[in-house]
Amino acid sequence: MKISVVIPAYNEEKLLKKTLESIRDQIEKPFEIIVVDNNSTDKTAQVAKKMGAIVIKEVKQGQTANLVEWNLIANINSTEDKKLYDM
Repeated sequence: MKISVVIPAYNEEKLLKKTLESIRDQIEKPFEIIVVDNNSTDKTAQVAKKMGAIVIKEVKQGQTANLVEWNLIANINSTEDKKLYDM
């Protein structure tokens, strides 16, 4: 079974690293971790990328990601695909 973890985040620079480490320390490892950055003004996106998460940036705060973008994510099956889409 493949598990995807989706984390909505707004200005979580200080707590995100610990959250991502905790997820990675679980016995059942996630297939992918997606951080949805809700237009943060801190380094939330940079921290998430550094920890290996896929980052989706919401350009307008409070809006959900474009449905096409979510469908694209649902079809990403490998690390190579993630590199192609540079999320």
